[in-house]
Amino acid sequence: MRKQRLPRPRGAAIDLVHTWIRRQVLTLKREIALLEKKGTLLAYPHFKKGKHTMYLLEPTREGKRKYHYIGGNWKDIKIALDKIKRYHKAMVYRRMLEQVTMMLSENDSHLDRLLGGFMMTHRAASKAIIEGSKYEWKIQIRNEVTPRSCSTPRPVTPDPDEDRACRVCGCTEFTPCPGGCSWVEEDLCSNPDCVRKGNKALGPGPRVRYPEGRRNH
Repeated sequence: MRKQRLPRPRGAAIDLVHTWIRRQVLTLKREIALLEKKGTLLAYPHFKKGKHTMYLLEPTREGKRKYHYIGGNWKDIKIALDKIKRYHKAMVYRRMLEQVTMMLSENDSHLDRLLGGFMMTHRAASKAIIEGSKYEWKIQIRNEVTPRSCSTPRPVTPDPDEDRACRVCGCTEFTPCPGGCSWVEEDLCSNPDCVRKGNKALGPGPRVRYPEGRRNH
């Protein structure tokens, strides 16, 4: 089974490619300097009719055109043609160098902007971690300080109306009569039937009056 290679970090890959491009730029500059050192010439070869005599014609400058007499010696002709070839080769290298340098400058600017964005993200993440650690510390301190010093539970006060019931119908504080009722006595609700039966049970004497309105407990 072939061993799987781990992915290279993006930053390391960018540095590697950047270094390789820088070396290529230096190589192009050295090649241009070497060609210029050997000699270059921008001219066009011209042979006269019926003769093997060669002239080199330079481009027209300020309305004048300069020419070089080479002659008919094949060695001199070869040297002159090599200068012309080296000039055009150096021009190709210069165009390539200019293009690569411009692209490298743009990529460097883009990397600087990316680096600024990554630094802002790094600061935001660091701030979030610091704030999160402070928040956990506050919770921890609060949990340590706020426990009750007394472990005994608080006494529960009994509700006096919890066992209260009507002596006639048996309704309680939590289970009133249908339609609602209220207390008119300690053990008598405001239901008309209960009040009437309660008055009969009391016999002659003061009577219990109906409340003006009914209400739920």
